[in-house]
Amino acid sequence: VGLASVLRLHWRSLSGAGVYCALLSGCRNTWMIALPLTAHSIGLSKVGIGLTVAAGRAIEACVTLLAAGQIMDKYGRKAAGLPANIMMAGAFGLLALTKASGFLTLVLAVMLWGVANGLCGGIIVSFATDLTPESCRSEFLGLWKTVQAVGGLVLPPFFGVVS
Repeated sequence: VGLASVLRLHWRSLSGAGVYCALLSGCRNTWMIALPLTAHSIGLSKVGIGLTVAAGRAIEACVTLLAAGQIMDKYGRKAAGLPANIMMAGAFGLLALTKASGFLTLVLAVMLWGVANGLCGGIIVSFATDLTPESCRSEFLGLWKTVQAVGGLVLPPFFGVVS
């Protein structure tokens, strides 16, 4: 089975959930650029920036381990993804206010992002697993990863231009 036929047969999955996951990947990559730059702009040291990133990752890991899978399995992918995306938007909003508001706003943004990213932790793999047809698994997953990688590559510079 060729890539063109897989794309023709499964374009809905790739353009729906695939684009959602590409946007999510792009937002995650943008956050990993924006957070250290914002922390540096308010005067945090390298150690302070590292601790801030680590604290956000710790919150994310706890939420992923304790809640994300259970919520997705019990209530569905959208029940985890939609609130997570709303919280991510809030975290980006708080991050934008950090320069004027200071360190506490940065901490709140990092905590909110950690919960949000943890809540949708594993959602990209879950969507891929749910949507992959058995007859053309490797081709579909190759296209899936390509769509996701394009989002992760294109969105950070786009968000930089927009902001």
